[in-house]
Amino acid sequence: MPSDAMSTAAKSPELKALIEANRYINVDPHEWWDYTYDDFKTQMAERGITVTDIRFSGFSSQGDGASFTGHVEGDELPKFLQVNKLAGKYTAIDFFAKLGELGITVWRTSSRYAHYNTTDVEVTDDIYNPFAESSIRHTVYSSLEDQLLTELDAFRGEVKEIMHDHMQDLYKALNDEYDYLTSDEAVLETLVCNDMIPEELNTTTI
Repeated sequence: MPSDAMSTAAKSPELKALIEANRYINVDPHEWWDYTYDDFKTQMAERGITVTDIRFSGFSSQGDGASFTGHVEGDELPKFLQVNKLAGKYTAIDFFAKLGELGITVWRTSSRYAHYNTTDVEVTDDIYNPFAESSIRHTVYSSLEDQLLTELDAFRGEVKEIMHDHMQDLYKALNDEYDYLTSDEAVLETLVCNDMIPEELNTTTI
Protein backbone atom coordinates (compact mmCIF):
# COMPACT_ATOMS: atom_id res chain seq x y z
CA MET A 1 0.00 0.00 0.00
CA PRO A 2 1.48 3.42 -0.92
CA SER A 3 2.26 5.68 2.03
CA ASP A 4 -0.35 8.27 0.99
CA ALA A 5 -2.96 5.53 0.88
CA MET A 6 -1.93 4.46 4.36
CA SER A 7 -2.39 8.02 5.60
CA THR A 8 -5.84 8.21 4.05
CA ALA A 9 -6.82 4.80 5.35
CA ALA A 10 -5.61 5.59 8.83
CA LYS A 11 -8.23 8.35 9.04
CA SER A 12 -10.98 5.74 8.92
CA PRO A 13 -12.41 5.13 12.45
CA GLU A 14 -12.97 1.49 11.57
CA LEU A 15 -9.39 1.02 10.46
CA LYS A 16 -8.08 2.86 13.51
CA ALA A 17 -10.04 0.45 15.69
CA LEU A 18 -8.61 -2.51 13.77
CA ILE A 19 -5.08 -1.21 14.22
CA GLU A 20 -5.66 -0.68 17.94
CA ALA A 21 -7.07 -4.20 18.33
CA ASN A 22 -3.88 -5.57 16.73
CA ARG A 23 -1.45 -3.12 18.34
CA TYR A 24 0.92 -5.86 19.55
CA ILE A 25 0.72 -8.17 16.56
CA ASN A 26 4.41 -7.62 15.76
CA VAL A 27 5.70 -8.15 19.29
CA ASP A 28 3.48 -10.74 20.94
CA PRO A 29 4.36 -13.61 21.11
CA HIS A 30 7.28 -13.09 18.71
CA GLU A 31 10.86 -12.73 19.94
CA TRP A 32 11.02 -9.39 18.17
CA TRP A 33 14.28 -8.45 19.91
CA ASP A 34 16.41 -11.06 18.11
CA TYR A 35 17.57 -8.70 15.35
CA THR A 36 18.46 -5.99 17.88
CA TYR A 37 20.38 -8.54 19.95
CA ASP A 38 22.32 -9.80 16.92
CA ASP A 39 23.10 -6.29 15.73
CA PHE A 40 24.29 -5.29 19.20
CA LYS A 41 26.52 -8.36 19.56
CA THR A 42 28.11 -7.56 16.20
CA GLN A 43 28.74 -3.97 17.23
CA MET A 44 30.30 -5.09 20.49
CA ALA A 45 32.52 -7.65 18.75
CA GLU A 46 33.87 -4.83 16.58
CA ARG A 47 34.89 -3.13 19.84
CA GLY A 48 36.58 -6.24 21.23
CA ILE A 49 33.71 -7.25 23.54
CA THR A 50 32.20 -10.73 23.41
CA VAL A 51 28.60 -10.61 24.66
CA THR A 52 27.42 -13.90 26.14
CA ASP A 53 24.00 -13.07 27.61
CA ILE A 54 21.52 -10.19 27.25
CA ARG A 55 18.56 -9.37 29.46
CA PHE A 56 16.08 -6.52 29.42
CA SER A 57 12.72 -5.44 30.76
CA GLY A 58 10.63 -2.58 29.49
CA PHE A 59 9.45 -0.10 28.84
CA SER A 60 7.45 1.81 31.40
CA SER A 61 8.30 0.61 34.90
CA GLN A 62 10.89 1.88 37.34
CA GLY A 63 13.81 -0.48 37.24
CA ASP A 64 13.41 -1.30 33.54
CA GLY A 65 16.58 -1.48 31.50
CA ALA A 66 18.99 -3.73 29.65
CA SER A 67 22.28 -5.38 30.54
CA PHE A 68 24.66 -8.00 29.28
CA THR A 69 27.41 -10.29 30.47
CA GLY A 70 30.56 -10.97 28.50
CA HIS A 71 34.30 -10.66 28.34
CA VAL A 72 37.29 -9.09 26.64
CA GLU A 73 40.17 -11.53 26.29
CA GLY A 74 43.41 -12.19 24.44
CA ASP A 75 43.98 -10.18 21.27
CA GLU A 76 40.68 -8.37 21.78
CA LEU A 77 41.91 -6.37 24.78
CA PRO A 78 44.37 -4.19 22.83
CA LYS A 79 41.55 -3.54 20.34
CA PHE A 80 39.22 -2.61 23.18
CA LEU A 81 41.79 -0.19 24.60
CA GLN A 82 42.34 1.41 21.20
CA VAL A 83 38.64 1.80 20.35
CA ASN A 84 37.87 3.37 23.70
CA LYS A 85 40.89 5.72 23.65
CA LEU A 86 42.46 3.99 26.65
CA ALA A 87 45.59 2.84 24.83
CA GLY A 88 48.61 4.70 26.20
CA LYS A 89 46.74 5.93 29.25
CA TYR A 90 47.76 3.05 31.52
CA THR A 91 51.37 1.90 31.04
CA ALA A 92 51.14 -1.39 32.92
CA ILE A 93 47.67 -2.21 31.54
CA ASP A 94 49.01 -1.71 28.01
CA PHE A 95 52.05 -3.87 28.70
CA PHE A 96 50.22 -6.86 30.12
CA ALA A 97 47.32 -6.53 27.66
CA LYS A 98 49.73 -6.91 24.73
CA LEU A 99 51.13 -10.04 26.36
CA GLY A 100 47.61 -11.48 26.66
CA GLU A 101 47.87 -11.65 30.44
CA LEU A 102 44.86 -9.48 31.28
CA GLY A 103 41.15 -9.91 30.70
CA ILE A 104 37.88 -8.15 31.46
CA THR A 105 34.76 -9.92 32.68
CA VAL A 106 31.30 -8.39 32.84
CA TRP A 107 29.15 -10.32 35.28
CA ARG A 108 25.70 -10.12 36.77
CA THR A 109 25.30 -9.12 40.42
CA SER A 110 21.52 -9.58 40.65
CA SER A 111 18.83 -11.58 38.87
CA ARG A 112 15.89 -9.51 40.10
CA TYR A 113 16.21 -6.70 37.55
CA ALA A 114 17.87 -6.33 34.16
CA HIS A 115 19.16 -2.73 34.12
CA TYR A 116 22.85 -1.85 33.90
CA ASN A 117 23.28 -1.44 37.65
CA THR A 118 22.76 -5.18 38.05
CA THR A 119 26.20 -5.82 36.53
CA ASP A 120 29.78 -5.27 37.57
CA VAL A 121 33.20 -5.49 35.95
CA GLU A 122 36.27 -7.46 37.00
CA VAL A 123 39.77 -7.14 35.55
CA THR A 124 41.44 -10.54 35.71
CA ASP A 125 45.14 -11.30 35.38
CA ASP A 126 47.23 -14.36 34.66
CA ILE A 127 50.64 -12.81 34.93
CA TYR A 128 53.74 -14.94 34.57
CA ASN A 129 57.18 -13.36 34.97
CA PRO A 130 59.39 -14.87 32.26
CA PHE A 131 62.47 -12.99 33.46
CA ALA A 132 62.84 -14.45 36.95
CA GLU A 133 66.40 -15.63 36.14
CA SER A 134 67.49 -12.22 34.85
CA SER A 135 67.74 -9.73 37.70
CA ILE A 136 67.42 -6.57 35.58
CA ARG A 137 64.50 -7.80 33.51
CA HIS A 138 62.90 -9.29 36.59
CA THR A 139 63.09 -5.90 38.32
CA VAL A 140 61.50 -4.10 35.36
CA TYR A 141 58.79 -6.71 35.04
CA SER A 142 58.08 -6.68 38.78
CA SER A 143 57.87 -2.88 38.82
CA LEU A 144 55.23 -3.05 36.10
CA GLU A 145 53.32 -5.56 38.21
CA ASP A 146 53.43 -3.08 41.10
CA GLN A 147 52.30 -0.28 38.80
CA LEU A 148 49.44 -2.44 37.59
CA LEU A 149 48.06 -2.53 41.11
CA THR A 150 47.97 1.26 41.22
CA GLU A 151 46.23 1.46 37.82
CA LEU A 152 43.57 -1.21 38.30
CA ASP A 153 40.98 0.77 40.27
CA ALA A 154 40.90 3.71 37.87
CA PHE A 155 40.97 1.41 34.84
CA ARG A 156 38.18 -0.77 36.19
CA GLY A 157 36.08 2.34 36.85
CA GLU A 158 36.49 3.54 33.26
CA VAL A 159 35.71 0.09 31.84
CA LYS A 160 32.60 -0.18 33.99
CA GLU A 161 31.36 3.18 32.73
CA ILE A 162 32.01 2.14 29.12
CA MET A 163 30.08 -1.11 29.57
CA HIS A 164 27.19 0.64 31.29
CA ASP A 165 27.01 3.18 28.46
CA HIS A 166 26.71 0.30 25.99
CA MET A 167 23.92 -1.21 28.08
CA GLN A 168 22.01 2.06 28.03
CA ASP A 169 22.48 2.28 24.26
CA LEU A 170 21.14 -1.26 23.96
CA TYR A 171 18.07 -0.37 26.00
CA LYS A 172 17.40 2.65 23.78
CA ALA A 173 17.74 0.50 20.65
CA LEU A 174 15.27 -2.04 22.06
CA ASN A 175 12.84 0.70 23.06
CA ASP A 176 13.05 2.33 19.62
CA GLU A 177 12.42 -1.02 17.90
CA TYR A 178 9.47 -1.77 20.15
CA ASP A 179 7.98 1.68 19.51
CA TYR A 180 8.32 1.17 15.75
CA LEU A 181 6.84 -2.36 15.73
CA THR A 182 3.80 -1.16 17.70
CA SER A 183 3.34 2.01 15.64
CA ASP A 184 0.29 2.57 13.42
CA GLU A 185 2.46 2.30 10.31
CA ALA A 186 4.07 -1.03 11.23
CA VAL A 187 0.82 -2.60 12.46
CA LEU A 188 -1.06 -1.53 9.33
CA GLU A 189 1.69 -2.88 7.10
CA THR A 190 1.48 -6.26 8.84
CA LEU A 191 -2.31 -6.32 8.51
CA VAL A 192 -2.07 -5.58 4.80
CA CYS A 193 0.70 -8.13 4.17
CA ASN A 194 -1.32 -10.83 5.94
CA ASP A 195 -4.64 -9.97 4.22
CA MET A 196 -6.19 -9.04 7.55
CA ILE A 197 -8.04 -5.94 6.29
CA PRO A 198 -11.79 -6.67 5.91
CA GLU A 199 -13.02 -6.36 2.34
CA GLU A 200 -15.34 -3.48 3.13
CA LEU A 201 -12.41 -1.45 4.44
CA ASN A 202 -10.30 -2.43 1.48
CA THR A 203 -12.87 -1.20 -1.00
CA THR A 204 -14.00 1.93 0.80
CA THR A 205 -10.90 3.36 2.44
CA ILE A 206 -7.76 1.79 0.96
